[in-house]
Formats: sequence, structure tokens, C-alpha cells
Amino acid sequence: MELIIKIDEASFLHNGRFLLKQKKEKVSGKLKKIKDNNNYFIFSALSTKKKIKLKTGKITIFNKKGKKEGKGRIVFIFTDEFSNLKENILEKIGELESFSTEARLSFLIKYSGKRGIGGDFLLLNFNKKKLDFIIKEYEFSSDILLLSLKNYSFIRRDFLESLYNKVLQVISRREVKNGIRFGIKISEVKKKSQIKSFRVFKFILKKLEKDGKIEFYSDRVFTRRGDILTEREEEILRELEEIYSKEKFNPMDEDSLSKELGIDKVLLKKYLDILIEKKKILPVKGGFFLNDEYLQYLIRELRKMKVHKPKFKIKDFKEITGLSRKYSVPILELLDYLEITRRVGDQREILV
Repeated sequence: MELIIKIDEASFLHNGRFLLKQKKEKVSGKLKKIKDNNNYFIFSALSTKKKIKLKTGKITIFNKKGKKEGKGRIVFIFTDEFSNLKENILEKIGELESFSTEARLSFLIKYSGKRGIGGDFLLLNFNKKKLDFIIKEYEFSSDILLLSLKNYSFIRRDFLESLYNKVLQVISRREVKNGIRFGIKISEVKKKSQIKSFRVFKFILKKLEKDGKIEFYSDRVFTRRGDILTEREEEILRELEEIYSKEKFNPMDEDSLSKELGIDKVLLKKYLDILIEKKKILPVKGGFFLNDEYLQYLIRELRKMKVHKPKFKIKDFKEITGLSRKYSVPILELLDYLEITRRVGDQREILV
């Protein structure tokens, strides 16, 4: 951790090792004078396992023998994550100290680049109450975007838009292999997009998903292209529809379908979701699916049964379908949900 210190009064100060004291907190480190700024020093804290709890504000300076050398103020505290701001701050340090909280914050956001700014860095350098007070202004700012109220995270809007387009481009260019959209691992997207801040990257992914540009399956991300599929993907969908095209029950679950079609389960889920969205199949508790033709068949059989038996038990359903209890129970639960049947005790009433 590095600090910018302004010396208000001192008997004698030079480059070297000193001790800073702020209330009960004591930190050893090296002072180095900032060129062309007589009263300002950079203080580099010596590494320690103990968390440093210094904040901007008044300090007392002691030499290594414990003698008091002077008084001053911590003007800025740099964390490793935002060390890129140091050069800009040092250049304007004399002016920055006289800036209002809003002006100082605007300055930092301006020079923070595509990483944005936030977290501990802001809480170390600004009064939390003042931040809470001015934060509403930035929520509706035209050029500054509030990423997170919880972490006080900001970024310039033009930088965010640039990164937004870059991430989308990385996903769309790398998700297709051998004619199939395999998607791309989230970690790979971050690496190829060269976004250092996880906070910014996470915000962009959430925004892309909210805008309907991408979707997630397991640890992979895909662009949302609607019905725009590759030739191979159209072929896979046709094969899936063929499996569920007959007027009979197919007990194949995702594992069985994955082996049958020779595709990864993550990809299979994507294609099954497309068929569900097109209302070609319905998911059933237990990991299997019903096609619309079989559902219509069940409705016809239940209507026939209703003539002489308006209420039935599971054994009656097993007789007309030829299915075991393993499949009959979850299918009946689906029929209850679709309001085709209604459970009454250990029986079901036919509603169609």
C-alpha cells in the first residue's frame, strides 16, 4: 500500500524510513519526496501480515528511534488494484486537495479507464456518508455509470459501451466450432476480452444477458441468435424432433439423448430448450420429456375414460398407458399442473 502525505509541520524530514501513527494504528514505511511538491511525500508501507487500517486524515510522524518529527495528513491511499491512477493523481495533487468530493470523484473516474473504480479504494479515500449523498447524481449521469451501489463502483459510460461490444464480439467469434455452437467458457471470455476488473466483467455479462444478447448453459456462454442456427444444429434439432415425433412415450433422459446424438450434455440442454420454447416437447419431473403428440393422445384417452369413470387412480392410468409407476406419477403431476387433471385424495378428477 502507498499513501500520499502532505506535511503540515515538521522539524526535519527527508527520504527514509519513518513511522506513521493515526489514533491507535501504527505503520512503518519509507517516505519519498514528490518532485516539485515541497510538502508532499509518497509513503510506501512495509509489507506486513496485519491489515493496514489507515484512512485519509491527520497523522503524526516519528523517526525510527521513536522521536516525533512532525504532523501531516494522508491525502490519498493507493491500493494495488488502482495503482494505475497514481501518476495522474501525483500530477494534480496540489489542485486535487482543494477539490470538492464530487470533483475528486469525477477526476478519479475519468482516469480510471476501462477498469472502472470502486470498492475499498473509494472507501479508504472518501467519507462514506458523502459518497452516499452524491451517489444518486451519478445514477442518472450521462457520462458516468454506477455499476454497483453495494461496492460504490463506477465507470465511464463510453468505456463500458466499448467493453460491452468487445465481449459480445469475442463470444460470437469463438462460440462456433465445426459447425456447432459449443459456446465459450466464461473464463475464456474474460481472458480474450482483456478485462482486468472482475467487477466490470460481471456487470457486462449481466447487462448482455438482460439485453437478450447472450445466454448461459453450465459454465459456457452463447449468443442468443433465435432461430438462426448452423446447418449442423438444424440437423441435430431434426434428429431430436424425430425421436419425440411419434404418438408414444419415450423414456430417454438427457444422458441417453447425449449418447444417442453424440453431443455434449451442455449443448443438448441448449437444443432441448429450443424445442421447449417452440412447444415441441414438455419437461417432466425425473429428467425426461413428453412430445405434444403424446400429450394429445393422453387427453383423448382420459376423455374416453371420463365417460364411465370421471375419477381414477394411478393403477387405472398405468392400465391405459402401459407405463410403470416410475413414469406414471411424474406425468400425472404434469397433467395436474396443466389442469388436465386434479388430484383429490388418492384419486384424480378428469377436467377435460
